[in-house]
Amino acid sequence: MLSPVNSQPLIKNPIAIFLLLAAVIFLSASFGIYTRPLSFMAMFWLPNPLFLGLLLRFPHFQRWYGWLGALIGYLAADLIAGTNLFLTAALTFANMMNVITAIILLRLTQLDYNRFNHGLTFFYLFIIFGVSSCIGAISAILTVPYMPNSFIPLDRIQQEFIMWWTGEIQNMVMILPIILTWPAWQKIKDNLPAYTHKLKQSPTIALPILIISLSTIAAY
Repeated sequence: MLSPVNSQPLIKNPIAIFLLLAAVIFLSASFGIYTRPLSFMAMFWLPNPLFLGLLLRFPHFQRWYGWLGALIGYLAADLIAGTNLFLTAALTFANMMNVITAIILLRLTQLDYNRFNHGLTFFYLFIIFGVSSCIGAISAILTVPYMPNSFIPLDRIQQEFIMWWTGEIQNMVMILPIILTWPAWQKIKDNLPAYTHKLKQSPTIALPILIISLSTIAAY
């Protein structure tokens, strides 16, 4: 596993941070919405782990304009997809509660998430993700089933709660470590020529990432 990277804040302007988070959440949420089965929740839901990962990797994103940008992204994706305003608000509330809970728990525990591949840190992170995902799922079943055009029927709340909860944990565990360990752009540029040379000499070195990618897609 790659070692976490100490990222320098390349984007400091509040407007740029607002626009960046709004765009990232909007695009990833739109992908989840348009790839989900008809009248069902999305199983591959990228916005929450992406949002949390960016907040953790770039702590200066944790300002009111960063949260507002993400909020706009969540709302815009569902509204443009034709989702009812009240249902959109309920879904956004559930998503935000997941991320907010994770941030609060990480602050309270003062867990060094940058060292998640050391000792029991990832185990503690998994517990935090489990709790935050549970809060998100509870927020969903307390609001979404009662909204117009809801896809969660009242007679299936328990099953939908379990699916929402486990789906959120799965997305967090699979996506968040990638964001936290993604190399800085300068490091990629410095190492790309050497890797390209090795790839030409021995194409089989790309097999591990290819197999992992295919197995991840197959799992979803």
